[in-house]
Amino acid sequence: RVFGEGPTHVPTGAFAEAHRQRYTSADFRFTQHDHAVFAIAMGSPAANVTLHSFRPDDGVLGVSLLGGGKAPFTVDAAGLHFDTRGLSLPDLPVFRVTIRP
Repeated sequence: RVFGEGPTHVPTGAFAEAHRQRYTSADFRFTQHDHAVFAIAMGSPAANVTLHSFRPDDGVLGVSLLGGGKAPFTVDAAGLHFDTRGLSLPDLPVFRVTIRP
C-alpha cells in the first residue's frame, strides 16, 4: 500500500511551510486497520472520487463515510470510483474502504 495520492507536492525540510501548496480534491492520505483502509480527504472531495491506488484484485467490499452513509462504488483498472453525492460531508471527510480478508 501507499501512504496517499494526489497532485500536491509536500515540501520537506526547514522552513518548508512557506512553500506549501493548498491541497486539492484529489489529495488523499491512507491508513489501514484490520480489513479497512481509511482514505482521508485532504481537500474538499469532488462528487465523483477516484482513488487510483486501488485495483480490482484488492477485493473492495464497500465504501462508506465515517459518521455518514454508504457510497456507491465500482473498481476497475483505473482505480476505485465512488459517488459522494447524497452524503453530508464534514470539513475533513474520512472514507472507510472495506476490503476482503
